[in-house]
Amino acid sequence: SSGLEAHRVWLHGMGVTNVAAARALVRRGHPVLVSDDGDPERLVAFADELAQHADTTDMVEVVQPLDHDGIAALVARADAVVPTPG
Repeated sequence: SSGLEAHRVWLHGMGVTNVAAARALVRRGHPVLVSDDGDPERLVAFADELAQHADTTDMVEVVQPLDHDGIAALVARADAVVPTPG
């Protein structure tokens, strides 16, 4: 057991580590919010690929925290936050 059953995880910064973490979480049935400050098309493409491995269509959501209020709202929605390690 991962200790994160039915919890939504927000992963910000979709580099090598968080891409692997997102894939592992979705494979284990956890809903994820994914965001990145880089190329939005690349992020959407990754989310589409990730959603193909999800149990339901609402398990993967692309989010863009643009300001302080947006970040605060995402933190409130997530049960856990995984920032980029870089």
